[in-house]
Amino acid sequence: MYLPYRRFDESEIWQIHSFYFQNIGIKAWQRGQIPYSGVSNFTEAYKKARLFVDNLKLQNHSGPIKVLEIGAGYGEFARNFLAALKEICKVEALDIWSKLEYHLSDFSQTTLDQLQASGRLDEFAEKLEYKVFDALDKYSGLHQESYELIMANYLLDQFPARVFARHKGKYYEKYLSIEDPQRYLEKQRAKSFWLWRNRWIKRLRKQHEFRELDWQSLPLNHREILETCFRSNKDSSLVYSYGSLAALKNFLQLVKPNGLIVCSDFNMSAKPGFDECEPCYYGNSVAQAVNFEFLYKYFSAQDELAELEHFKDETGSYQVALIYEDPIKPLHTLILTRPDYEHSLELGEIYKKVYHQNWLLRFLYRFLAELQLACYILVLFMLFFWLLSFGGLEWFRNTFQ
Repeated sequence: MYLPYRRFDESEIWQIHSFYFQNIGIKAWQRGQIPYSGVSNFTEAYKKARLFVDNLKLQNHSGPIKVLEIGAGYGEFARNFLAALKEICKVEALDIWSKLEYHLSDFSQTTLDQLQASGRLDEFAEKLEYKVFDALDKYSGLHQESYELIMANYLLDQFPARVFARHKGKYYEKYLSIEDPQRYLEKQRAKSFWLWRNRWIKRLRKQHEFRELDWQSLPLNHREILETCFRSNKDSSLVYSYGSLAALKNFLQLVKPNGLIVCSDFNMSAKPGFDECEPCYYGNSVAQAVNFEFLYKYFSAQDELAELEHFKDETGSYQVALIYEDPIKPLHTLILTRPDYEHSLELGEIYKKVYHQNWLLRFLYRFLAELQLACYILVLFMLFFWLLSFGGLEWFRNTFQ
């Protein structure tokens, strides 16, 4: 039996997603259900540690230096980041390490308890604090804290998003109907080992449809930005990452005036036609790729300051950088400061090099994609030429008479 159609971001799959992360704990990573190595390996952690140090050296700090990781999960990134930061401080004789407090936060108390009990981070135990934090609730747990650095890896894709399409000047939205998951949920609550190990959320039968959308119902500034994210003069679909935007606004309430926010995740650009922008299903969770173009343009716009009440009296502007980490698998890193950040954002040699290297790779990738299309056109042209000039039409008549 299928459940009634609901807007994609309000469909039952997001309830399953939330229940999964609240209850499974670190088994999700131990059993390989949730990917994490792409942004949690030592190389990625070192890049972020280097970025942090390069900007922190521009400032004077007398008190503790607080770092917050949101969505700590298995703790792999924390372990690599702390190892990298310790190494940098030792080589450069910096006192950052001695002042450091590293706060690991997660949506799930179960995950934090199991991570702490696992001993995976015992090497850095004196630097660590474990905190429950719901990134979509600015009053959840951390509202009285402030941090020099906030990091989130593979997190922005965990928040509900809407899917829009533009066709012949009209706007449409994706709605989803899924098979009733009740029988699966009842077994899952009984902690069935087989169900924990299998992605039954992906096997749920799903139907989708696009319904006409009242475009004027969206906030004006969001509409204006989304308009520029659709493909120019073409029918296309895109993800409206409003949940990711809400989370970033909450992060801005927690970061200090000279602090950084750094988020890495997979990007989704506009797709041609009516594309359902299907998410990935890891374990029994939902991962909807992020519209980084929308987020970047939002914080790049000067008139957005008025929307964030906490910063309405500030006269500065956000400094925001979008780093294309991988042009084939579109891993992006968003770096953001508050409008009262006192210095110019320093990307450092590593991120500058990443950007320039991937500029060449992106150019090559686009060239190959265009070359592939040109080959298809050439084959069609040769076939058409053969039909006209070498008796192809006569061959067809003789063959099919």
